[in-house]
Amino acid sequence: MAENFHDFIEKVRDANPIEDVIQEDGYPLKGYKTMMGMREDCNSLTVRTDWGKVWWYSKEPQYIGDVFAWVQREKGCDFMEAVEYLAKRAGYQMPKFSEVNEGERVKNLATADAFTVAADVFNRWLFQDEAALAYMRGGMWSEDEALAYVKKNRLPAAVAEKYADGRAFIDEILAGNVTAKEIMAKDSPYQFSDETLAKAEKALKEGKDDLIIVRGALMGFSGRNTAAQKKEMVDVFLKQGVDRFSPAAMAVTGFKGDIKAWAERRKLLDDPEFDKGWIAKGFIHGLMGNPGIIYAHQKPVGKVEFLSRRNMPGFCGSDGKWKSFNPQKGLVGEKKFYYNHLYRQGAPLVMVEGQGDAVTWGQWGYAALAFCGVVGSVESMTEERRERLEREIAKLKKYHPVLYYAADNDETGVKAIHKMGKLFGPMLKIVRYPTFEIGMDAVSTSDEDENIEENNDESN
Repeated sequence: MAENFHDFIEKVRDANPIEDVIQEDGYPLKGYKTMMGMREDCNSLTVRTDWGKVWWYSKEPQYIGDVFAWVQREKGCDFMEAVEYLAKRAGYQMPKFSEVNEGERVKNLATADAFTVAADVFNRWLFQDEAALAYMRGGMWSEDEALAYVKKNRLPAAVAEKYADGRAFIDEILAGNVTAKEIMAKDSPYQFSDETLAKAEKALKEGKDDLIIVRGALMGFSGRNTAAQKKEMVDVFLKQGVDRFSPAAMAVTGFKGDIKAWAERRKLLDDPEFDKGWIAKGFIHGLMGNPGIIYAHQKPVGKVEFLSRRNMPGFCGSDGKWKSFNPQKGLVGEKKFYYNHLYRQGAPLVMVEGQGDAVTWGQWGYAALAFCGVVGSVESMTEERRERLEREIAKLKKYHPVLYYAADNDETGVKAIHKMGKLFGPMLKIVRYPTFEIGMDAVSTSDEDENIEENNDESN
């Protein structure tokens, strides 16, 4: 069986730490997580080992990128030659990739481009729609609850001290990456803490208008499916160079018309994941097709690689059971993990099932990852998908000193604990959520800021 192109690229990347490759090329480095060039001729060379990225602005041409980009620049080769070079360095034999494999790579890149652009639009719409914003602010916490939570120091002190009011606490999580200029703009839709405003003002005085001050979860709203909103999204796609008729763009806006003709032009009809039922319907449902909250599945560093939707109350189908929507696999590929806005390699990591849980852990000040059903039934996975999952798990073990799993307090959650124990091994720590009676004020049950390690035991 031909090896999956995307998986092979990630395997080669993992086997070639960028700091090792750079030093082999004759540039000594010093430091640990952030490494700098040691000689005068490369002292502006900066490497983030946890991100696998290099910056060298004083070099002509400038170096900015990952290990593949470094090899391309340093060796004067193209991408595939860089892959072959690094594969050989790692002791891997280059497989022959089929057109399907290459097509998957193109699909992944196009999806990341379209979803990254769409996520920013969805975030803007969230702060323009009073009902959606009220739902998010109220659903995450009411202002009074958020303020009470902050005042009781249930967050790490360094986080709690930032917030003078509950609204700022919530808005800074809902927002995406917000620059100093955007924070200080008169028409800014957000409410920010005094500390955040002070940082933004200082950055502007120093001429750092585009300095990112807030790193939030980039929550969004899918809109009201109006013609004006669809035009706005399409216009932004065109402005940002995104193919408005690409499968990923269709996963965002939806599509109504001659599906067969469109699929033929895109060479999708032979894709086993393409749902031919769309042809009969003449319609593809997109993220904008129903009002809902949008989760941006961002890579730890980089682009948005997946978007998912949580339907708003009143838009959950006739029986009220249609709670969420994921873009179709035939358009954008497999679902992806969700990393919350505090995710950092090298930090303890809390793993949960749903995106909302991951955002909540972010509110509590912890890095979290949501599986979003990606793990699924391991026993029924294809060999290719299982190998991909095993590599993802290996990376999580490698990059995080402690891994926690926080399961829901129900039968499904109990079963999930056993599954996670088998996947991650005996060092996985299990977090037990406290159980509150209906009507109990969970915010005021304790004045203690309990350490996460005190609320778990090891999985066997």
